[in-house]
Formats: sequence, C-alpha cells, structure tokens
Amino acid sequence: MHFVARLGFVAATLFALGACEEPKPEVAPIEQPIVETTQVEPLSIERAEQLKAFQQATTELPSGLVVCAESLLTLGKQFLDNVNAENLELVRTQWTGCQETYQASRALVGFTADHQFALEALHQNLGNKLEMPGYIDSVKGYPFSGIVNDSSLPLEAESLREQHGLTDKSDVSIGLDVIAFLLWGEQRYNAELPARSHDSFLQVSQWEDSRTDLPVSEHPNNRRRKLLQLTLQLALEDAQALQSTWIQSAQPNTETDADHWVQHQIKTFMLALEQQPNNEQLNSHVQSWVDQGVVPGVKPAPTKEDAPAEDLKQQLNSALQEPPLQAAAN
Repeated sequence: MHFVARLGFVAATLFALGACEEPKPEVAPIEQPIVETTQVEPLSIERAEQLKAFQQATTELPSGLVVCAESLLTLGKQFLDNVNAENLELVRTQWTGCQETYQASRALVGFTADHQFALEALHQNLGNKLEMPGYIDSVKGYPFSGIVNDSSLPLEAESLREQHGLTDKSDVSIGLDVIAFLLWGEQRYNAELPARSHDSFLQVSQWEDSRTDLPVSEHPNNRRRKLLQLTLQLALEDAQALQSTWIQSAQPNTETDADHWVQHQIKTFMLALEQQPNNEQLNSHVQSWVDQGVVPGVKPAPTKEDAPAEDLKQQLNSALQEPPLQAAAN
C-alpha cells in the first residue's frame, strides 16, 4: 500500500472511531450549601462602661498588694539592719498578709486571652510554688545545697530571674514562696521542725575557717541576707507590674466575647471562694464588688432588713442562670 493511501486509511479509521464515541454528558453545576452567617455584634457602649467600672473597682486589690509589698520590703530592710527575733516576726506577719492579698488577686480574670497571658506570666513570678526548697538553701541532709551556698552564682536580680524556671517550672528562685522559705526555713514544709533562727541572717565579717579563700561576702549568712533583700525587691516589682497590667488591659471586641468573660469571671470567683474560705481579703472584696453592683451580670442582694442575707456564692451562682449567661455556657 502506498504511503498516501496508508495515511488516508488511518485518518478514516480515526474519524470512524471518533464518530462511534458517545457524547460526554454535561456536568451539572455543584450546588453550594447555604451557610447561615451570624452577625457579630460589637461591644456596646453600655457593656464597655460596665467592664470599665469593674476594672476600676477591682484595681484596689492589686493596688493593695503593691502597698503590702512595699511595707514588706521596708520591714525586711529594717530586720537586716537590726537582726533580732522581734523584727523577724514583724516580717513574717507582713508576709502572711501579702500572701492572702496575692491569693485573692488571682481570682481576677483577664478580659482577653492576651491580657490573661500577661497576668499569668506575672503570677508565675509571684506565686510559683517552691517544691524543692533545696534549690534555694540548705535542707536536712544537704547542708551545702541551694543558691545560698552556691558561690558560683552571682546574687543579682538578673541572675535570679534567669534561674527562675530555667529548666523546669520547679526551678523557683523568686516569688512569695521563696521569701517564706527564707523566713521560716523548713518549718514552712514541716510544722514539727523549728523555724529558722534570726541568727542565720546575722552579718558575718570573717570566715570561721581561715583556710577559706572565698571573699567573706560569699558566706552563707551574707548570701542569705542578700537573697532575702533581692527577692523582696523583685516581689515588689512584680506586684507593681501586676497592678499596671490589670489597669492597662484592653476590653473584649464583641458582646459574645464579653459574655464568655463574664461567665469565666463569675465561675473563677466561686471557685476561689470555695478553695479559700478563710481568705478575708477575697471574701470582703468580692462581697463589696457585688454589693456595689460592679460585677457584670450579678445583681446586688436586696437591702430589706427583714430579708435573710443571701450567701455570696449563691448570688454568683444565680447570675449564671440568667439567660445571656446560660447561652454563653451552652
């Protein structure tokens, strides 16, 4: 067969095969599902004013912590200038008041995720538990343990902050728990043990062992003195930062976000009151805020003289049953 003829045969065959193919069905358009869009309601002026009123009223709690920490630092310096049992007891008493105020302040919830994150960072500085006291000072069986006995670690504010949470959250080098261990010693963890003596804070001018080549500033007593003063100063700085962070917070952007915050704040108050029944600072402040009507969503109790006083936790719980909060809870 000639070449031209073969081309003609191939072309004819392809044409015939194409003619036998069934036509492709038309593709039906895909129907897009109808999505119901919910309109986001921005934060109303009225709600913004409510949150502002709450913020202003509750600032008294972190502000009270600052005042307490200032007095704690002053009493600490007074004790180190004149070391005796009476001055040590004054510092311990002041610490107890500051601890109660601090624990009460933890019941305040940030308005936004960023706000709460900033508050939590400061709570880690002030309130992390000292689970390993040997990280700070000597303990039974380990007389040379801790930062107090580690002359290779310079006692400076920056280095203490660096040591805090260095490898794990159990690495606690600053905060109220560290101060408590310095003040009470191991009695802080075992009531049967004697409290730390004020003598361990007496300034030492020379080593007991003349063969020691370290400067006398590295003597455990002198380092303990410096560590106490530094941790008191850092606690005040963190208390001031906590106060500033609470005051300068941004508000939620929408009504829905505000509803969720209200629900979270009320639940946090209830949980704190349950866990700290003897915290007078917490009870008195929350009761005052409810009575003033500044806690969003919580109605003040009736003021009729013949009406029984409503339990504070019941007042808060009743607020959670209100329709807007029920919707947020669901």
